[in-house]
Amino acid sequence: MAVPSSRPVAEQVITLKESPKVLTTRTGEIIGSAFAIAFNVAAFIFFNFYHQYFAYYHETGGVVAEAADADFAYSAWLPVLNVAIALTIIGM
Repeated sequence: MAVPSSRPVAEQVITLKESPKVLTTRTGEIIGSAFAIAFNVAAFIFFNFYHQYFAYYHETGGVVAEAADADFAYSAWLPVLNVAIALTIIGM
């Protein structure tokens, strides 16, 4: 059971802001954001410049075939993906 502090609330808030746990959490947020930005930049580059590695395969009668219209479908949703990645990078 927590024992209430005799110090005023304002002093408790200042103490909380100066604690190492808050600094560690802030550092973790910065590192997490940096990895998220790096991942999204890599995804942006991959989806825009290495799209030839994408293919849609389906099986019909035991034969695996590549869909012929995969390039058309890809070019249709690429602008939406680019906007989504850009918004993720800028933090909206």
